[in-house]
Amino acid sequence: MGFKCPDCDKIFSRLDNLHKHARVVHNKPHIKCPHCEYSATKSGQIMEHSAAEHNDGGVERPSFECDECKSILSSKKNLDIHRIRVHAKKHACPDCDYRTGRPERMRDHRKARHGPH
Repeated sequence: MGFKCPDCDKIFSRLDNLHKHARVVHNKPHIKCPHCEYSATKSGQIMEHSAAEHNDGGVERPSFECDECKSILSSKKNLDIHRIRVHAKKHACPDCDYRTGRPERMRDHRKARHGPH
């Protein structure tokens, strides 16, 4: 299913791309439902409308599931970032059992739990 720009007839595979196109190229904040005359300012509103009114479930987007915690991410890049930040807990607190994948969280933890060092 494609999403057609009502102003220039360009076709987009994703609704959010049509929304961005309309905003940038045609300076229009509103986008139309591909099935009826309904319009909205955000692609999420169109997807909700489309699912409720047209029973099509909106736009399917690729999803990437973390095999460790079953979180669903929208891209491979976001999944990789998630794995590093959440599961690659290479920073261990020397004062307790706390571990994190982000050095700034370790700094904040140590300051909050163990006072300034």
